[in-house]
Order: sequence, then C-alpha cells, then structure tokens
Amino acid sequence: MFPYDLGYNSIIYKYNYLFFHYQWSGATYYYRVVKYSQSGVTSGTTVFGPTTCGTSVAEICACGGLFVDGTGSIYYSDSSNQRILQITQFSSTATVIAGTSGISGSQLNQLNNPAGIYVDGTGALYVADQSNG
Repeated sequence: MFPYDLGYNSIIYKYNYLFFHYQWSGATYYYRVVKYSQSGVTSGTTVFGPTTCGTSVAEICACGGLFVDGTGSIYYSDSSNQRILQITQFSSTATVIAGTSGISGSQLNQLNNPAGIYVDGTGALYVADQSNG
C-alpha cells in the first residue's frame, strides 16, 4: 500500500506518484522530485531539480514528506532546512510557506526537523514538527 518507503530520502506517494531522491555524482549529492505515471514507475519526469543541498528557494535537501493538493501544487517538507516549500511543477524555484530557511527553533514561525505534511480542503497546512515536542 502507498506511500511506499524505498529507503532514506526515497518516497513514492499514491496520487501523483511523486518520488524524491538523491543521486551521488563524484563528490556531490543532487536532489530532485520526480513524477511517475500511474501506468508504471520505470521512468518519470523531473518536476523540480536536480539541485545541490542548500537554503535558497532553488535548492532542496532531505525530504521529510511530500503532499500534492488538488491544483497540482507540491508541498515539500525540507527537514534539513527547517522549512516547508510550495513547488509549482516544472519551476526552477519554490516558495517558502512555513519555517525559516536553515534556522531551527521553537517559535511559531520556526520549525525543527519538519516531517509529515498535509493541506486540507480550505488550504490550511498541517506540519508534523518532530523535534519541537
């Protein structure tokens, strides 16, 4: 049953078959979000990335979770950067919608290792902020 956990930083979600993973090339890791068709998962289309790990809106790092809303917007829990990003497919940048890039904390405008995310029908964002118990 979905979501499938394919190991560290590799997650597929049922409805849009999104897959986040990193790839080693020489001395550098590259990160991306890939969309697979419902007919199979043997090939896909990169919808964001590849990027190196960083804190700009054109870079992503470790994935704590992914969510796709009814309009096709991708919500990305960037746990290494303490933020939630909204990604428009095939765009080279994202928008920070929660947290502060690269800064963890316990204030309401900060996150500390965000993981699972959900957006309800009204557009409200829910974040499992796992290191702010």
